[in-house]
Amino acid sequence: MAMMFHGNNGNLIFDYQTEEEEENVALDQAVNNLCTTTCEFLSYGANQITQMAKVKQHEMEQLDLIKEKIKKHMVKREKEAVKNSNFIVNKYYARKHELQLQIDQLQNENNRLIASIIKNPE
Repeated sequence: MAMMFHGNNGNLIFDYQTEEEEENVALDQAVNNLCTTTCEFLSYGANQITQMAKVKQHEMEQLDLIKEKIKKHMVKREKEAVKNSNFIVNKYYARKHELQLQIDQLQNENNRLIASIIKNPE
């Protein structure tokens, strides 16, 4: 607190008006400092939030790219699995048909032998 004294032959007069003005200036300066600090703090916070949002957005974009790559890979693997399954199924049916032809051939031979035995029992 600043005080000003005026002396006249040892008599001191306290100048209240000057002291009050200096206190008002000091309070104004304190309020200005507080406002400046608050604005700087809020600005810093807003910048941090903006930066975090950018990082979050970038991370989300990277995750989306990874998801797309996984999807493409899974579709490719699924197509390969279907292709392999179709190959196996086709191979199974081809083998089944081949075996059925052999069974038919054996049954024909068996029937001929039975017919031959019936005609010539000896």
